[in-house]
Amino acid sequence: MVSYAPVEIAGKTYILPQRSVTIQRERSVEFFGQGNLRFPTWGPYETFMNVFTFDRYHEVRGTTVRIQPLPDL
Repeated sequence: MVSYAPVEIAGKTYILPQRSVTIQRERSVEFFGQGNLRFPTWGPYETFMNVFTFDRYHEVRGTTVRIQPLPDL
């Protein structure tokens, strides 16, 4: 989930992400065995949550310079 809100940067208002929440559920693979034999089995489920906050927005601008080719002599 991503939530958006208006943010003012250099006198202009932009709609930008404010917060992101990600939930992930996964299982690991565990190996069991004896001697030279190994058998893969599913491990327990694990749930992870990542919360990310977007802040400190700033304006980044660049300038371009057009280079003219030299005339043929």
